[in-house]
Amino acid sequence: LSWELKSRERGQGQTAYQVLAGSAPNGSDLWDSGRVASADSVGVIWAGRRLSSSQRVYWKVRVWDVRGQASEWSRPTFFETGLLSERDWSGARWIRDSRPAPRDVYADDPIPLFGKTFTLPRAVKSARLYVTGLGYFEASVNGKNVSEAVLEPGWTNYTKRVFYRTFDVTKLLKRGENELTALVANGWWNPLPLMMFGGAALLPKALATGRPRLIAKLEITLTDGSRQTITTDESWTVRNSALQFQNNYLGELWDFGAPADTTRRVALATEPVGALISEPQPSIKPIERLIPKKLTQLKPGVWL
Repeated sequence: LSWELKSRERGQGQTAYQVLAGSAPNGSDLWDSGRVASADSVGVIWAGRRLSSSQRVYWKVRVWDVRGQASEWSRPTFFETGLLSERDWSGARWIRDSRPAPRDVYADDPIPLFGKTFTLPRAVKSARLYVTGLGYFEASVNGKNVSEAVLEPGWTNYTKRVFYRTFDVTKLLKRGENELTALVANGWWNPLPLMMFGGAALLPKALATGRPRLIAKLEITLTDGSRQTITTDESWTVRNSALQFQNNYLGELWDFGAPADTTRRVALATEPVGALISEPQPSIKPIERLIPKKLTQLKPGVWL
């Protein structure tokens, strides 16, 4: 846990803190640290009751200054735990496109768009989407992206760990028919073999690689208290997206004029990968958009 201190006085500082945490705002059933003599205010380790997966925890803090005077309590805030063990992903399987890879690794290879439609019998009280894809993924609910984040997940040694994200998608769902989709590109999971200085190809022999793949678990609580869970499995479908080619070094090729592709069943991804771990770093998000200074028509209908 971390908090920020402010004071109008010079030379002020924290000499102690107290954290209260509970299952409801202003509660303390999960942790009352008592007065802890410490100047720490960044990365204070949780020392309360053992938490379970998908648990919301409300907490607040107060501090003592250099004169030993206690501050007011901070406004309560909250955090939620992720899926803390592999068992919590029960029912969710890694899936991939059933279409085979082209023989020419440098040929256009349309990026798969995975999808699942489902029906909700009543309004949604809360919903959390736990999701990741290799190499990069962008998830949407009913046509709206669940986040502004890009280049997700962060690069790791995929044989050891794969980062996933958690999204609050409550407001994106509705009573009736819904659709969950995910575009999954190559990223570092499916790089091209690059020839360096006329020598051997780099990357594929040194890294774990495979076809783009997806895993997701959507946990929904309806207004009557009932729950519904959507997981990636063989009931999902996949089709080619407008993104015809993606490579971290060579860029992207989009074809928005391509005819609509028919959907097909997915296949299970069997290449072994590491444990699913909640992404520990902040999201990468666009901070500025640049307007092209020049457009060049390479051939009819093709622009750079």
